[in-house]
Amino acid sequence: MIGGLATGQATVLREPRAADHKRGDGGTYTVKLGNGAVYELRAELRRQLPAAMAFVLDSARRDIAAAWQAPDPEFPRWTRGGLVLQGSRGPALFRNRGVGMPAATARPRLGKRSLTLAWDHDIGPVEFGLGELDGGRLRVWQALRDGEWRLGTVYLSERDGKLFAVLSHDRPAAAAGADPGRVARLVFPADDPDTLFRLAGPDGAATYDSVSAAGVAAFLRESAARRRELEARRGANGQPRRPWGFRKGWEDAQRTLDRHTLIRARVVADHNHAWSRRVADRAAHWRCGVVTMGPTPAAGSPAVGTIGGWPWNWTEFRACLRYKLEERGIVLVESD
Repeated sequence: MIGGLATGQATVLREPRAADHKRGDGGTYTVKLGNGAVYELRAELRRQLPAAMAFVLDSARRDIAAAWQAPDPEFPRWTRGGLVLQGSRGPALFRNRGVGMPAATARPRLGKRSLTLAWDHDIGPVEFGLGELDGGRLRVWQALRDGEWRLGTVYLSERDGKLFAVLSHDRPAAAAGADPGRVARLVFPADDPDTLFRLAGPDGAATYDSVSAAGVAAFLRESAARRRELEARRGANGQPRRPWGFRKGWEDAQRTLDRHTLIRARVVADHNHAWSRRVADRAAHWRCGVVTMGPTPAAGSPAVGTIGGWPWNWTEFRACLRYKLEERGIVLVESD
């Protein structure tokens, strides 16, 4: 924030005083940092990676900007980057993200059992071996290699000193058996707190599938209590930074809080994938060509809603549901 003010890319706004403000209470200020600071990252990335290809620098900058400006799943009024700046959120969600390599610019080459990538002028092309794959993953690789499916962005990352690549792809819709005249309706009943959502079949309420909210609400309640406990433990160690560095107790507590944050994010993602897969499988079994989805329980931000009053990332659920339905040739229609 100091750098943003020094370079003229940030502005300071003073919040209006409250009605019960007394002399000596001090003032409240907000620092707004524009997107211009993100573009300055290219020069820093060029300094750290002098031999990297141009698309690597642009991909890394865009990825950092997207992660920095994304709404936080637990605190929807804040961005993830803003929470990191003020010490409320550790950088757990920013580690091991990888560098995105679009297929059009990176031009990855898929061999019989190898993937060749080039991202550095000095290193040159690097070949990744495929290793042992199960039948399902081998089928995906063969479809990408033969051009049946379209290869998306390749993500290069590192873990435990080893490089690995993650391939994203688009699969053509399998429209066989999907009848556009058969509609399934996904609703989130506000009058039934025990039911998270209900999927009604094309014949109305006679055929339906419902998911309970009790289990995930209990997890969110326990997760929030655990976060309060960890934040209190961290706060008991005083201010985080001193002239001689971090306090050991504060750093240990923050590291534990980082792990808690990462675990919560992964549990949310697992539930969103499982729920969206369940809805897509039911709709395909009922031969529905259209799934209508009512409004998700929203609060605070369009990206984050609630379950039992606790924040939940419904944007991720909608994204998962949309692409899983499209793979089966089913159209998702969001309605109010």
